[in-house]
Order: sequence, then structure tokens, then C-alpha cells
Amino acid sequence: MQLFKITPLTIAASALIQMTWVHAAEPASPAPTNAIVMPPPIPPPAHPALPLPEKVTIAEGPFQPTPESLKQYQTPEWFRDAKFGIWAHWGPQVVMHADWSAQEMYMQGSGAYRYHLKTWGHPSVWGYKDVVQLWKAEKFDPDNLLALFKAAGAKYFVAQAVHHDNFENWDDKYFAWNSVNYGPHKDIVGMWRDATLRAGLRFGLTEHNMRSYNWFQPSHGSDVTGPLAGVPYDGNNPKYQDLYHPLSTDMTPEETAFINDPSSRRNYLGRWNKITDCWFHAPQSWRHEWFVRTMELIDKYQPDQMYFDGGIPFTGDDQGKTGMELIAHLYNRSVQWHHGSQEAVMATKGGQEPGGAVRYGGQGMIIPGATTMDNERSKEKKIQPMPWQCDDSLGPWFYTNGKDFASTEQVVHKLIDIVSKNGCLLLNMPQRADGTLDEQEIAFLKEMAAWMQVNSEAIHATRPWFTFGEGSGPIQPADKKSKVDVYQPEDFRFTRSKDGKILYAIAMAWPTDGKLLVKSLATGAGKISEVSLLGNPGKLDWQQTADGLVVTMPKEKPCNFAYSLKVSGENLKPTSAPSK
Repeated sequence: MQLFKITPLTIAASALIQMTWVHAAEPASPAPTNAIVMPPPIPPPAHPALPLPEKVTIAEGPFQPTPESLKQYQTPEWFRDAKFGIWAHWGPQVVMHADWSAQEMYMQGSGAYRYHLKTWGHPSVWGYKDVVQLWKAEKFDPDNLLALFKAAGAKYFVAQAVHHDNFENWDDKYFAWNSVNYGPHKDIVGMWRDATLRAGLRFGLTEHNMRSYNWFQPSHGSDVTGPLAGVPYDGNNPKYQDLYHPLSTDMTPEETAFINDPSSRRNYLGRWNKITDCWFHAPQSWRHEWFVRTMELIDKYQPDQMYFDGGIPFTGDDQGKTGMELIAHLYNRSVQWHHGSQEAVMATKGGQEPGGAVRYGGQGMIIPGATTMDNERSKEKKIQPMPWQCDDSLGPWFYTNGKDFASTEQVVHKLIDIVSKNGCLLLNMPQRADGTLDEQEIAFLKEMAAWMQVNSEAIHATRPWFTFGEGSGPIQPADKKSKVDVYQPEDFRFTRSKDGKILYAIAMAWPTDGKLLVKSLATGAGKISEVSLLGNPGKLDWQQTADGLVVTMPKEKPCNFAYSLKVSGENLKPTSAPSK
């Protein structure tokens, strides 16, 4: 490494900094306090990017890139059965311990900017291009992690292919800034896929890069105050335009000013969400590049699930054309991979009411019925007619030194509620930069495995009943991380077996008096022939009354967190209204 000292100068936006070089290897000449550590030189990529083809053609098959054709989509049976998946939302930003830090490190005054400045240096010199070199994943062991995930009840695993930062976790022949050329020097996605298939789980990928073009524009700015005011950040360096993108010409001055203000996200959330719709429109050159690279991702790793962090891209004059082409390609490839059966799940954000009209929102196109609805860190109020997915995280999206983890009980309750409403939970397990999980996460997975060993029957391969539940407990979490849901013994969630012969009434808390009352199963619900408790070897005392099904619970709990009654009967239907 080298050090340089900034000598006094009048600094303007186009000024250069006069530098005095100091070698770090000279201990007799300690570095001055205002010295800046120069990052190591960035080597050329071992696998330079190939030129983008001018034109690519989607795979042949039954799906065409039109709303009418894509509405042929049917949710694959494997996803309807899966109910629980685990996600690795993992990439170079973990080095900075914060989501969106690749953008906010270029916003003077933000927490990410201050952390970056203190830890490495000024973003005119130490940029994100240098941060990605620090992500090593040196202890990454996907087979060990998949064994833990599978034991915890996950039926599918999803890897992050690329976040908004435009750095890919896979071996892309069309783009050099990837984890094979830089950072870990590993095909992270390929390693995840191989381990997932060896574990017998379905494999999926998340793609967040459609918004990258305008999202990364703060890297083209500079400090507005202080000794380096006006000195361009490294995103202005033409040498690295492939990573940071060219300077955008389609953002309004208001959008540019607002997005570069670190206080705007905290103080003007509603306006922020509206203005940042600009992230979902981009020039045709970027739309083409995104399409080619993402098509290569699909063809190379053959995912059974894909996730867009938004609607169907892009907005503006694109009107969803590029995204529809990619979805049609995925579906047609899936038909080829699975010998005529379309097995791919395409998860997008936005309402998916059956028969609803095609909509063009600020974050992309929505075609009800053409994809599977994904809710980020939020649940539904009622049973949904089509299977859906909630993506959530055990803690922050990127690992933050073991902070802010949900408890196992909170995750179990959220999973049960989602499944009772025809959904699946995709849960992120934040990894450290070296690829490992911390002790809290390992403990969570072991507790989850113990609960699933008893209660899997009431979760996996089930379907919703006529009502999702009863009681006074929360229908939706009071916060996005589902950390304050409080349930009582009168709170139940219901699932049923696929053949409809078994009903599962899952108690969300253990009764202090030893008795449960399921009001929905009063005598008017139909005749009950048998009641048992999953994990309990003995028989239960129970009685079906006009008030409900009364069950005397055993003295010993079969598990923690939630307790599944297995109820057999003929054509059981609820006699009471669902949770208020």
C-alpha cells in the first residue's frame, strides 16, 4: 500500500489534488494524520468480458412475451408444497455491514459514508471497486450450510445472484465484475447450486440489478462541503464505467438532488419512494445489457425460482417489454429442462389478484396471474387465492455483527401464519463476509429443526382451510420484521392435508390451564372422529361441544413455540368467524 498527503489547495469541482506520496513500508517516516491509504491496485480480470451480442432470442416454447401468454402460468406443485425456503442475501456489501452501503458510501453525511471514510478512506480514492476486493468468502462451505438449512425444514434454497451494486456472484462471460474475477475468486452461485442439488432441494436465484443504472448514480458525485468538496468520486473514472454505469442523463434535477441527500430516506420516506421510481427506467443500452446477462444467468444455472426485486422491468418507454421477454425465456427453458413440465416460479412484487388488470407502476409492470406475488417482510390479512411468498430475514439483510435477530418463536409464528394463508416464507440467513453463520444463527437453525421434526406434517404439502385461523392475535405484524407478534392460547392457525382428510389446528401458545378450545370446530363444524397432538405419543382427552373442540393437553410439551392438533373428520367446516 501507499500513502499520500493532501497539501492545502483551493478545491473546486474540476480541480485536481496535489499529492505527496509516502510509502507505507517506511516506518521511520510515520504517515501524517491526514494521509489517505491508497487501495491495492486492481488487477485485470482473469476472464475478460466478451462483447455483448447485438441481438439474442428467447427460448422456443409455449410462452410468448405478452400478458395474455404469460397468464398461462400455473404455480408449480413443488412450490405449493414447499412452504419454507432459505435465502442467502450475500455479497460484497457485507464487508461494510449494511444494506445499500454501495450507494450510501457516496452520500456525504450518511452512516455508510462516515464508516467508509473512517475505515478505508475517501470515496474519490477508495471506491466500491476496492471494497469488492475485500470480500473473500474464505470459509464458505455450502454443503455444510445446506445440511443445516434442510434439517431446519427448508424445501428450497435461493441464492442472491447480484444486488443493486452491479457486482455478480457468478461466472458471467459478458461482465468482468464478478466473484470469479474479483473478491472471493469463486463461482458463488455455482457452488450454491451444486450443494443445493446434492441436498435434494429446489434451487432459486434473486436478481436485484434492474434498478442498478440510476441507483448507482451517487458514485458520480462528490463531497459538497469540507476539504475535498468538488473532488469527483471514483464513479467518475471512465476506467470503471462498466461497474458504476455512465452518468445518467434521464434523471430530473429534483431526482438527482433528492437521491444524493442522505437525509431524504429518513425524513421524506413517501417522497423518496415516489422519486426513486426512476431506478426502474433506464436507457435502452442498459436494458439490453441487463437482459443478455440475466439470460446467461438463467441458462447457466437453470433455476427453479427467480425473483425480481420489483415488478416486471422496465418502466418508461420499455413498458415491461424486456422483463416479459426474460420471463417467457425462463418459463420456456423450464419446459425444456423438465421434459415438458413448466416448473419455474417467477416471483415479483405487486398485487396479483386473479383476473385483475395489467398495471404499470413506478417499480415495474404487474400482470396478475403471470407470476407469483412476493411480499417483502410483510404478511397477508386473509387467505390468498394463489400461492404467494413472503421474503424476510432473520436479521438485517446483510450481516451486522450479530445484531437485531428475530427469535425462533417469532419466525415459527410468522411461518405458520403465512402457510395458513396459502403462502411460503423465504427467510434470509445473513452470512458473515467469510461465508459462515454466527452462533445465534446456528442455534436458530437447530431450534427450527427440532420444531420441524415434530410439526412438519402440519406445514409441508398442506393447503389452506376455509379460514386461516381464529383468536384475537395479530393478523399482520406490527412491524416489518415481525418481532412484536404476541399470541395467546386462544389463537389458532389452520392448515389441511392435500386430500382434505386431515385438519391441523395449530395453537400459537401453550395453555396455562392445560386446555385448548377451538371454537371453529364446535358441533356444527361436522363430526370429528379423532384428535391427536403431533409429537405426543399418548392419546388425548377431547370433546366436541357447542362451544368448540375442547382438548386436554398432556403435562409435557412435545416441542416449543407452537403446537399442532391433528383432527380427523368428515367434511369439516368452520362454525365461527376467523380472527378479527
